[in-house]
Amino acid sequence: MNDFVVQEHTIDDHTHWDLMVRCGEILLTWQIETHPTEWSESEINCKKIFDHRLKYLTYEGPISENRGFVRIVIRGQYFDPKGKLMSCLPFDEVELVLKSETLHGEIILSSIESDNWKMKYVKKDYPCTI
Repeated sequence: MNDFVVQEHTIDDHTHWDLMVRCGEILLTWQIETHPTEWSESEINCKKIFDHRLKYLTYEGPISENRGFVRIVIRGQYFDPKGKLMSCLPFDEVELVLKSETLHGEIILSSIESDNWKMKYVKKDYPCTI
């Protein structure tokens, strides 16, 4: 099991959400414009952004150089059934099983081109066992 968080990132009057999943000693991060309560099986556009340090698994507060404010809105654990994140090598698609108080289900992240990705979230009403 590995940790993940979803941070709400507010800059001026704009808000987006960063999905961060632990891969070894880094957090792979996707920026998502859609609120987590609206994640669905429909494809949602997202952007793969730079890897973050592990401190962001727990950090809430201002971002340096006036780049906004972050707070953790979801914290949980994930399982990588296909083992793609075991090596932290580049990939163009990954499936994860998420378990948190508010997210229970499978997420599929797929590269479209460059840093542009799409995401699908399949909610499971039954308890996930990871």
